[in-house]
Amino acid sequence: SGDLSNPNWVYIETNQPSGGNEQTIVVQFDLPPGLNHVIRGNYRWRGSPSPCTAGSWADADDLAFTVHPLVVSTDPPTVSPALTPSKTPSNQPSTIPVAEPSMEPNPSPSSSPTLPTSHPSITPSALPSESVEPTIEPSKFPSSYPSKRPSMEPSLTPSQNPSMKPTAIPSQWPSLKPSLIPSLAPSSAITMLPSSSPSHKSSESPSISLIPSLFPTGTPSSEPITAGVAQMASFLDGSPMCSNYGISCDSGTLLLARGKVKGGPERNRPNTRDGGNCDGSSGNYQSDESLERLMVRSVDGGVMMEGSTVEIVATVWAWSDGSEDYLDLYYSNSGDLSNPNWVYIETNQPSGGNEQTIVVQFDLPPGLNHVIRGNYRWRGSPSPCTAGSWADADDLAFTVHPLVVSTDPPTVSPALTPSKTPSNQPSTIPVAEPSMEPNPSPSSSPTLPTSHPSITPSALPSESVEPTIEPSKFPSSYPSKRPSMEPSLTPSQNPSMKPTAIPSQWPSLKPSLIPSLAPSSAITMLPSSSPSHKSSESPSISLIPSLFPTGTPSSQPITVAVAQMAVFVDGSPMCSSYGISCDSGTLLQARGNVN
Repeated sequence: SGDLSNPNWVYIETNQPSGGNEQTIVVQFDLPPGLNHVIRGNYRWRGSPSPCTAGSWADADDLAFTVHPLVVSTDPPTVSPALTPSKTPSNQPSTIPVAEPSMEPNPSPSSSPTLPTSHPSITPSALPSESVEPTIEPSKFPSSYPSKRPSMEPSLTPSQNPSMKPTAIPSQWPSLKPSLIPSLAPSSAITMLPSSSPSHKSSESPSISLIPSLFPTGTPSSEPITAGVAQMASFLDGSPMCSNYGISCDSGTLLLARGKVKGGPERNRPNTRDGGNCDGSSGNYQSDESLERLMVRSVDGGVMMEGSTVEIVATVWAWSDGSEDYLDLYYSNSGDLSNPNWVYIETNQPSGGNEQTIVVQFDLPPGLNHVIRGNYRWRGSPSPCTAGSWADADDLAFTVHPLVVSTDPPTVSPALTPSKTPSNQPSTIPVAEPSMEPNPSPSSSPTLPTSHPSITPSALPSESVEPTIEPSKFPSSYPSKRPSMEPSLTPSQNPSMKPTAIPSQWPSLKPSLIPSLAPSSAITMLPSSSPSHKSSESPSISLIPSLFPTGTPSSQPITVAVAQMAVFVDGSPMCSSYGISCDSGTLLQARGNVN
């Protein structure tokens, strides 16, 4: 309609994907007159065709683009074509090659050979070239994409089991099935009643409690400890950092990828506190080495504090089988986060290829501000900064709580009978054996449920013979996307695998086995040896500049067209310049506010 802000939608057609997960739909149509165009895709679940379904699972997006005005030759059509070919080629060569090539070579070859095209075909050959033996001498024209690592011996046949590229982004939703391996740090139930068999020995060391007391003490603490929570890091002063203390500190997705590697440059690179660039940029993302995530967490489930034992959980992407990859771990408690003093912890290797998790325990030294560094490398020796072509060094800064020590003296002579009122510092360790009989005098104040549920699910799911008749009083915080017709009595045997939300940014190294629906047409620069004896039915239209100037030059020459990448302008992706294509790229990924 010309007014891009007020489109007048004209229906083209409706299609369905050929299967599940990511699918591609291709449709051909003729551009109508006009220079400014908009196309809309309205993707919907069920329903009928509409420019805007607005359903709960619908997604409508636009792409605006510009085209070149129609170029029509002003030369009149040939009335009577010559019986012999012209000695000079036409300044408007034919865009359609001859139906059959000449059977004999030209007796008078051209003195000016045809130059190779400056724009190679966008689509590769349908079948790769076959070579029986590798060449002995190097190519005179080396590839612009050299091998990541030299092979010991070149392969003579293609791989029968090509790698399946996993998703670059971890799932945002936890598994519906609990883990079959119980947590390494399960929660401990804390009794609120005094022991019926108190110890007759005085405490060997002052008690340290991370749980607030149920009753106030005679002298309140100057700095009470609140219940710890898991902390998600944010990028601050050079690397991910947790400014508040808690039970853990997690970099999340801030460390994904490595340096400027193809397919996934690392955000906020190099992600080091001292500003050192230790990242290499060779290879491809999620094929070669990268340190994806760092997390530090307490072992006992309490707040991390000085002297407590913590775990470092590192997620890495291992090349091949991981046998040549190494992760060096370091820490610093120098206090100056911008000038860390690295202390070596240990070195580990991934247990296999692709995504792997490495867990290491160590005791936090004194100090409130800490930094851990992971230096992930290919071969080499331990170092805080290898700086190799496939190395990736990242830091995670975090804060811990100061050590809390009770000032009350240990009990000298404990009472022989248990106290009638519970202690204001309940035991953090449950009794070894539960009571064999119920308490004859149950507490008037029953134990309240914990405000912090277990971080790890039960090792085995609960067993229910029949589904409940009444709905739950506390609905799930993650409602079902679509209501089920009838509830399933057994869990699915084949849970769905969440596909990647981001398409690959690099084309496949293997050409498609199905040829392109629109292959490129080679344009001859020489006149036909068998000219047509019929006059042209319509003036010629050419988007290719002529090799020789016309008698009357065009007032608007056409430059060589290139592929256009859209940018967000006035409400949708748009290509402001004309070209051979217009691509929204990643601007339309996802849908609305979907999780």
